[in-house]
Amino acid sequence: MKTKTENRGGARSGAGRPKKEPKEYSDKFKNTLFDALQRKAREMKKDFGDVFAELLYDRKTQDTTKAGLFKILGEISVIKESKRTVTNEDKRPIILLPGVQQKPEEIVKKEHEFNQN
Repeated sequence: MKTKTENRGGARSGAGRPKKEPKEYSDKFKNTLFDALQRKAREMKKDFGDVFAELLYDRKTQDTTKAGLFKILGEISVIKESKRTVTNEDKRPIILLPGVQQKPEEIVKKEHEFNQN
């Protein structure tokens, strides 16, 4: 039995689930996390990077755990925190005027004579 093919023209713009933006971690959070990992590494007398790498490359570690470790590493260390602050107190349109030029001497003399009369 043949099935009828769809002739709708493909995906429409804006169709589908909205894309999630990647999580943004603040620099303070990252520093706190890395400090805690370094403290624990000193207690174990191993660098936390070595422990992380051991978990990633150990054959006994589950694949789902490895995938989670890669995801954590990518989210925390690769993605930069972005801050955007725009402060514009004046919401009116900005009108730019040409610079002020000095009046020619002839006009200044005529204005002075007119004001005296």
